[in-house]
Amino acid sequence: MRLKKICILFLIVMTISSCEFVQKNDIPELSLKMAYRVNGPPHLQPSGLAIWQDTLFTISDRHDSTIFFLDFQDSTVNFVPYINFKVPSVKSLGRIDFEGITVDSAGDFYLVSEALFRILKIERDTGISTWISPDLKSFGKNANLFQVRNANFEGITLLGHPNHFLLCAERQPRGLMEIKFDADSFMVEAFNMDSSIYKFQSGIPSDFAGLCYHDGKIYGLVRNAYVVCVLELIHGKYREANGWSYAKTERNPLYHYHNMKYGRAEGLCLDSKNVYIILDNNGNYRTKRPHDNHPLLFVFERPY
Repeated sequence: MRLKKICILFLIVMTISSCEFVQKNDIPELSLKMAYRVNGPPHLQPSGLAIWQDTLFTISDRHDSTIFFLDFQDSTVNFVPYINFKVPSVKSLGRIDFEGITVDSAGDFYLVSEALFRILKIERDTGISTWISPDLKSFGKNANLFQVRNANFEGITLLGHPNHFLLCAERQPRGLMEIKFDADSFMVEAFNMDSSIYKFQSGIPSDFAGLCYHDGKIYGLVRNAYVVCVLELIHGKYREANGWSYAKTERNPLYHYHNMKYGRAEGLCLDSKNVYIILDNNGNYRTKRPHDNHPLLFVFERPY
């Protein structure tokens, strides 16, 4: 009888543990409102989203001197040049490779360069651009970030105050870097966040592909898990919290690209009603539309 009770208790514990496991991995799915075909210049590779005065803005990492706004049509969205700017001279080979965009309350933009590890400010009214940070590579290296070629900074967001930024390092390992400065000080703190509470397919690394700050919360785009999650700062360390999945949408045969080993999402933005995610398909063609290699913009209903 005692052995039977122990076995029953063991089964109860295993059942509870199993339920808890399912709950941790059963992420609410975002509801798609619209999928837009993206039109733009040749070799378009969207990389980031920002919103200002109800207009979405973005960049392309193949177009180092233009900020675009998104012009919505019935089923398409057009990349329209908004600001053309000249990058200040730096020692560099090849592209600057801007991989993230954010905007302040005045409409001035900030881009992060993956190749140069620096933040560029572009004034909305004049188009004047200025590097406002030094090379940040050494700060990331101190946290064991930036270990893989072409896997450096991938996103940037302002944290509600001037000159207070959060940047994300893409993968292997992924991480975050918080930067805060004024006329008298420059503070940098890097965080290695390679472990995750979300599931990734075997052999696919955890990653960050974008950041957005909205209504007092930080949201991260976890591309390879098809998740948008809240990022919380607890006791001096960032951690993943509640999230929403968009896996069913991106992996839907209607939107599937030929090469889907990794997630395609490259930009994240939220407002009070919607979650916006833009894909960079790297010129890859759609499975159901073999002559269509346009990127896509997903607009989801924001759950809360």
